Amino acid sequence: MVKIRTQINHNKKRKKDKKQCLSVCQSVGTVVPKRGFIQRTPYQHQEEAFKNLSLINQEPSFSTLLVLPTGGGKTYTASSWLLSNALDKNIKILWIAHRHSLLDQAAESFQKYAFADKMPHASFFKYRIVSGSPRHKRSSSIKKDENC
Repeated sequence: MVKIRTQINHNKKRKKDKKQCLSVCQSVGTVVPKRGFIQRTPYQHQEEAFKNLSLINQEPSFSTLLVLPTGGGKTYTASSWLLSNALDKNIKILWIAHRHSLLDQAAESFQKYAFADKMPHASFFKYRIVSGSPRHKRSSSIKKDENC
């Protein structure tokens, strides 16, 4: 009985989160960094991840995997670091996830944490969510000359 109730509450929360994200996360868009500063203070393990990602980024060939426990702030950590170290330098990002909701969550995180202090050299960036979901774009919709 408890498991069923927990599952029902979890599903209600998930539906609410999806509704919120649908209004915020369009499948294609342009993000303009906000003025001001991020009010969120990273935890120690996130600061350590930023430091390690920056060290790896100094290598001529960059490839990594960010591993944090459930609830450890992987999306925030990765999106925050990428805003400063990739999008600010006009480097394209491919974000891969095994669930549609995680793609929406990532898009929302990039939008939420895009502040001018993180991206002083970029006035905007474009994004596109591609998946099998009807609310996202399909890869076949990408034109050869498009820049997102």
